[in-house]
Amino acid sequence: MDLATLQQRALAAREVAHTLGDVEYRLRLPTGHEVLLAAHRTGVVGQATGAAYLVLMRSVLEQAIIGWQGLRVRHVLPADGSDADAPLPYEAGAVATVLDARPADAQALADVLAERMAQRAAALEADAKN
Repeated sequence: MDLATLQQRALAAREVAHTLGDVEYRLRLPTGHEVLLAAHRTGVVGQATGAAYLVLMRSVLEQAIIGWQGLRVRHVLPADGSDADAPLPYEAGAVATVLDARPADAQALADVLAERMAQRAAALEADAKN
């Protein structure tokens, strides 16, 4: 197996989908290293407060969302335009805007992400013991 194929398969193994209402979000679970980088980037290294955790999880979530289906312009903007039902294509730069417009989705996705990260860590640890 060549390096490109290995890397592609490793990324795909960390991908999960989660549906909230009409929208399916695709997430890529971060590695421990990616979480550490996010902690440094957000300045929460060594802080044990709830607020620090929320800041870190938001940063990690913004990087983890790698796609969506079913999102419409009306999900992000007031539905007063003729393009309200137009699909909103995924763009990495739009992730923060979408999460700000849909705080319930942001919280649900952060919860799913934390749960799936813990499951993956446990699976990796169990695999390392075998």
